[in-house]
Amino acid sequence: MRTNTGDGMKNTRCTRRVLMVAYHFAPEVTSATHRAIHFARALHDEGFGVRVLAASLESLRLTDPSLNDVFPHPECIMRVGAARRIGDLYLSVKSRLSRSSREAAVEQEVAADGAGSASRGRRFAASVRAPFAAWDLFPDAQKAWFRPALRASMGAGGDADFDLVYASAPPWTALRVGHAIARRLKRPLVSAFRDPWTQVLGSSGRYRERVLERAARRWERQIVNDSRLVICNSPGLTGQAREAYGGDRDEKFLTVLNGSAVPRRARSDSFPASQQLIIRHLGSLYAGRSVRPLLRALGDLVSRGDLSSQDVRVELIGSRSEADALEGVAGGIEVVSESEVTFEAAVQRMQEPAVLLVVQPPKMQHEIPTKLYDYLCTGNPVLVLASESSHTWAMAREFSRCQRLDWESPDENLQVLGGLLRTWKTGELRQERTQQDTASLTKIAVCRQFVEAIRAALDMQPE
Repeated sequence: MRTNTGDGMKNTRCTRRVLMVAYHFAPEVTSATHRAIHFARALHDEGFGVRVLAASLESLRLTDPSLNDVFPHPECIMRVGAARRIGDLYLSVKSRLSRSSREAAVEQEVAADGAGSASRGRRFAASVRAPFAAWDLFPDAQKAWFRPALRASMGAGGDADFDLVYASAPPWTALRVGHAIARRLKRPLVSAFRDPWTQVLGSSGRYRERVLERAARRWERQIVNDSRLVICNSPGLTGQAREAYGGDRDEKFLTVLNGSAVPRRARSDSFPASQQLIIRHLGSLYAGRSVRPLLRALGDLVSRGDLSSQDVRVELIGSRSEADALEGVAGGIEVVSESEVTFEAAVQRMQEPAVLLVVQPPKMQHEIPTKLYDYLCTGNPVLVLASESSHTWAMAREFSRCQRLDWESPDENLQVLGGLLRTWKTGELRQERTQQDTASLTKIAVCRQFVEAIRAALDMQPE
């Protein structure tokens, strides 16, 4: 029986049951959440029995209840909390000891040579503690979720409950959970890489200790080899995975892009010439992400007289950066930081006339920020601060409304921004139509591709 679900997908009743291991899931506000909830919805609407294994609500840092509307089936979600790590216990004890030390210091002054001795003691303790801390957080900060998640899945119906296990990462612990479940239940595994895990797939030094990198590579190889299908979210990452692990099984590697539910523009409109030009970044700036190359170039344009500090405003929405410190770099141009917003609010801000900024540092050049797909659908001009060889630029360069800023070429950045400002001043800067050139990035198209991939994985004969 088929019924129209109202979102372009068809519901086909079937008996296949899929366990989705998705640590990040609604209502958590993170890029990984959107991919997971739309894939879960697509499988459910196509008649699959879907069970989602996700993190506990108590562990979520930032939430948006409206995301629950995409997958409105709370009975299909297993929420699992992480066990306490050794590191958690250590930090608890350390906090108590630190308070005691501060109280003692108030009562008795520490002699200068004693302070030096204490400093040396702290450095020695830190050197001893570092390798233990690295192991405690290996392969990621969600390590302690492994055993509780495994126990919860095993209690959900036994070996007759799931026909296939789909696991998405990062966190890499989620891949390990999915792999362990699939092996215990003797069910096919579909593993999904949204980012490269080890240096084999392009990650640059995630684990400083060589022994940890070797262990991660061993796990990665085992998971990929045991997977019936490996899904990556960019052609570049798929190519690296195929080259590293394909052998004679290249067909098991598939690219499924991050689709976007941002409304498409039906017409092209000029930017309002009488208003400030807004350069807007949405999302936190972390792990080497910085807007300083952009701000330095803007500051240079101001000092040369090519730009008035009143012409441009830089907005950092969801940023962890201090706007006051950055404003001095930009030659008096206003730099504003705003707190994180809900997805609906972010979509609204993306659609306003603005130059949208993507920041991807060189050490993360094999990853593609999810927001790039959303930006492309708005039709706004996009500045991509990334290496020329990055996967991000490989995707963005296909769209004429995208221009690249470089991390190490100030002259090139001046040229790019100078040209952008000229088109703005002459009224040529536009929000472009996006209905045709982003057709392959719609959530419907991407979800349909994902569902067909799951069907194919289920129908494949085991080796």
